[in-house]
Parts: sequence; C-alpha cells; structure tokens
Amino acid sequence: MNLKKKTADLLFGLCFMIAGVGLAGNAFGWWNYRLFFDGWWTLIIIIPMVISIFKSGFHAFNTTALFIGIVLLLSEIEVLPEDTIYQLIVPIIFLVIGFQIIFKGAFRRKIPKAIFQDHSKTIKDYVAIFGGQERKISNEVFEGGNVCAVFGGVELDLRDAIINQDVVINITSAFGGVEIYLPSNVRVSISSIPIFGAVSNKSSTLANDSDPTVYINATCIFGGVDVI
Repeated sequence: MNLKKKTADLLFGLCFMIAGVGLAGNAFGWWNYRLFFDGWWTLIIIIPMVISIFKSGFHAFNTTALFIGIVLLLSEIEVLPEDTIYQLIVPIIFLVIGFQIIFKGAFRRKIPKAIFQDHSKTIKDYVAIFGGQERKISNEVFEGGNVCAVFGGVELDLRDAIINQDVVINITSAFGGVEIYLPSNVRVSISSIPIFGAVSNKSSTLANDSDPTVYINATCIFGGVDVI
C-alpha cells in the first residue's frame, strides 16, 4: 500500500472516528455534538474530493469540485452571500485550468531524455478533427507517434506492431476520444493532464523489466483516452 493510499484511508477513517466520538460524548452528556450542521451536505462533495487528491493528486475535476464545495459550505454558514456563489464558480474553473496548464510539468512523470534525443526515430501523426481515424499497424516497427483528436476520434491499434525499444506517444484529446491498443509484451507508463477529461489504463501486460516501455503523455480537455 503506497503512502498516498495510506494517507487517504487515514483521513477517511478519522472522519468516522470523529463522528463516533462526538455522538458518544452526547450519550454521556459531555457536550452537545451536532453531526448535522448548516451546510453539512457539502461534505458529501468536499471529503471525497480531498481523498481523491491524496490518492491521485490534483487534477481539474477534483480541484474544481473541492473549491465549489468549500464555496457552498461558506455560503451555507453565511460567510459568503448566496449570490456570490454563482459569481465565483466560473472564475474557479478558469483558475484551476490555468493552474493545470502552467504547472503541468509537475503532474507528469519524467521521461528519459534519451528517447527524445534519438532523431533517427520515425514519429508519425494521427489526427482526427471533426471526424474519425482508425489505424492498425501490423508487422511494422512502431517508433512513436503524435495523436490528436478534436471533436473527433482516433483508434490506434498497435497489438501486432513491432515495438523493440522505448517509445513515446503524445496524445491531445479536446472534445474527442482516443483509443490506444497495445501489445502485451510492453510496459506502460502514463502521465496525464485531465482538464474535465479522463485517461483510463485498461492494458493487460505480460512484460518484464527488460521489455520496452511505451510512455504515454496525454492532455485531455473535455475528452477521454483509453489505453487498452
């Protein structure tokens, strides 16, 4: 169990323990603990988002939802005027997106520089804009690629491709979807910046430490990427 998961489980467990101790104190007449307070329902938003941040780090969805939950709580306890809520939601969304773009390097896994410095590689582009593209590579050497889907979809099937060295696939999905099918004899390393989007790793690998790695850099803006 990694440190982030341990911290998230600890936080989640503490929430239940605090509620239990508070209610037990009521039974003994030690205090007047209120489990349900003004705006308690906002914790249904806030607590899962805090746990998500501990488990998977900051991304646009959990950060935005956390800020919105906090703003709603402050409104419920009358720290903020009610009409201020609607004025703050859009600025919060823009601030989070800007933060993600400026500090995107901090959320990406590091890729060995040697991979980028190998100019002998043939990098291909796969683009779908307001349309779709399906590519299947069979019995050919794949050395990396750039995938872009804008209001469209790209399906790149590499299950029968020859991958005999580390490669990088850069993916941009904006209001679109990308599916990458990988062979089972490669390792997969994914780094992503989801801005109201998601990256899903469904790949099943039989690779060992000596097998090549497919590094996937994905930026999703209202889009999705599936690695299969």
